[in-house]
Amino acid sequence: MAAAKKRSWRRSLSDLLGLPKEVTLDLARISITGHDHLTVENHKGILEYGPERIRIGLADGEIIIDGNDLHLTALCREEAVIHGPIRSIRFLMTA
Repeated sequence: MAAAKKRSWRRSLSDLLGLPKEVTLDLARISITGHDHLTVENHKGILEYGPERIRIGLADGEIIIDGNDLHLTALCREEAVIHGPIRSIRFLMTA
């Protein structure tokens, strides 16, 4: 309950000050370009890595990318960039 109240307070403050929600609420920012390029910012690490599936941790769950010949072209603390034909993208939420 306290976590939900804190998140609500942060959301209100973010709206009031015009701050990006991904920064104030620890949310991931996901960009998809075409069917073969995906960027995840503010991730929590790689959970699984293979040519047909990549799982990336998020603050409140994970994102699962399925495809063929998937590969990470860039990985740093703030950003993961995936290339390859993407078949599906799923979100699993923990809360």
